Amino acid sequence: MTSFFVVRLIVERTIKLDCNTYFLFNRFDESSSALRKALDLLPDDNYVQLNHLAALMQMGRIDMDETVIDIFDLSNLSAEERLKVMKLKGAVNYKKGNFRAAIEAFGALDWNDLDEASAIDYSLALQESGCDEKALDVLSFAANKIGSSNLYHYLATAYLHGAYVEEALAVYENFLCHLNEPSDLVRQLLVEYAQLLKYIDRAGNCNKFRRVCEKAIDFKLFPPPQSKADCFFTGFAYYILGRSELAKHYHEYSADFSAEYYDKIEL
Repeated sequence: MTSFFVVRLIVERTIKLDCNTYFLFNRFDESSSALRKALDLLPDDNYVQLNHLAALMQMGRIDMDETVIDIFDLSNLSAEERLKVMKLKGAVNYKKGNFRAAIEAFGALDWNDLDEASAIDYSLALQESGCDEKALDVLSFAANKIGSSNLYHYLATAYLHGAYVEEALAVYENFLCHLNEPSDLVRQLLVEYAQLLKYIDRAGNCNKFRRVCEKAIDFKLFPPPQSKADCFFTGFAYYILGRSELAKHYHEYSADFSAEYYDKIEL
């Protein structure tokens, strides 16, 4: 009997090490595959079940409702596993469009326990339910705590959604425009920042937004665009600068990244 538990412990530790490694490098397909094998070996293991669901969520390959998660008996879970169940409940309900249920699930968490994904899903569920101010509070708290550029981008977008243009501008100036890579994201953020500068009627902004756009299309600073998104935002920078031929050229290369031309979506 003792040898059985020793073997099980070794299997569990190996599985957890493999799955955590895959998760760290965003290799969710391999993580899911490892967890699927783990379920065959340890079908009743809460850790394996929870992380298998999390991997499927990350890959967008989940088709379930809250009842699937309700199979877990919270009283038998560790504190870490209980948090994961609550976050999964929120994420599943948000993706299903059950925004009230998502808010209830995320609302049961201490904000200090929100990770990047759960903070974003929580804030979007709040926005969908008309709770814009609380969505801003959640994003602001999580962004300042975690320091993720992705969270700051969602925060800036939420400010714009609520017509807080100056606050959105401050997020770009204090956080987002200090990034140097990846180049396609930096180019997008520069173009969004330039639009805000152009939109806000303030002395000096005219020259400033032009300098920002010139930076976005400086191929000595950033490599020439390769992806559809990168071509789109390169064209957008040229459009803001009034260089229509180059704007049209790169928009065509973006291959329907956006169904609309720049004049339809400019701030």
